[in-house]
Amino acid sequence: MRAACLFLPLLLFAAEPPQAELHSGSLRARVYLPDPTNGFYRGTRFDWSGMVETVQYGGHTFYGRWFQATDPGVHDFEYRGAEIVAGPNTAATGPAEEFNTNNKALAYDEAKPGGTFIKIGAGVLRRPDERDYDRFRLYEVVNPGTWTNRIARNSAEFIQQLNDPSSGYGYAYHKNVRLVGSSAELHIAHTFRNTGKRTISSRVYNHIGNEDRLPFDYDEVLALAAPKAMLIVAPIKDRYARLPDVQREVEAAARVYRLLGRELEVWTPDDFNRFPLPLQQQVYDWLAKLP
Repeated sequence: MRAACLFLPLLLFAAEPPQAELHSGSLRARVYLPDPTNGFYRGTRFDWSGMVETVQYGGHTFYGRWFQATDPGVHDFEYRGAEIVAGPNTAATGPAEEFNTNNKALAYDEAKPGGTFIKIGAGVLRRPDERDYDRFRLYEVVNPGTWTNRIARNSAEFIQQLNDPSSGYGYAYHKNVRLVGSSAELHIAHTFRNTGKRTISSRVYNHIGNEDRLPFDYDEVLALAAPKAMLIVAPIKDRYARLPDVQREVEAAARVYRLLGRELEVWTPDDFNRFPLPLQQQVYDWLAKLP
């Protein structure tokens, strides 16, 4: 059996990873706990802490595991027959959060091959070569820091303490996932304290999920802006918004723009869902030409 497992092309799910069940009235949430050895998510893109597996309220279930297996050879995700196979950095659930510094990990550019850089919420990572930073690439975790979990009936607090003497960076990061009263509210709060010798500048975002359940369509939101100038950037390889879907919504909104004598502008770069510096400059140039 051991030899057979070594030749499996996929990493199938085994025992359940550490998790906590939160509840407040009829609102319930299942949250994964960070664990360098047995944690559900041990990739190097998203924050390990407080990854929400499911939220249940009013007979509805939100989020959930959207993939059936993982494969280190997959860059982002791909379809294999009826299954979705995710790469290790994409295999996340819920409003997965990512920290970025200039669309890269902290101190990546200054790290030499073999040196270290920081991914807040994951730890100290090693830069293997001269290649540019790739959020979908799995990097070696040199030091995940020290994690502390504090679980209550309706909340879960996660604390990561990290120190990297080689780069001079260090921090104490607190994240709190809390169900509020008996209402349908899940709050995610962050506290960050710099404990190192260097200034830390970073941004964090998350994935909302279940956008298809919002009580409006995107074309209606776009049409509300008419006749103001509108630029839509729709990368061809964007897995969150397929190009045909975007084009359909744009065409619906464009009818309103045309009634008012204007046109929507759409760019479709051959890229993934990101905002690299060259594209940023093109957008700045587009904005500068507006009357």
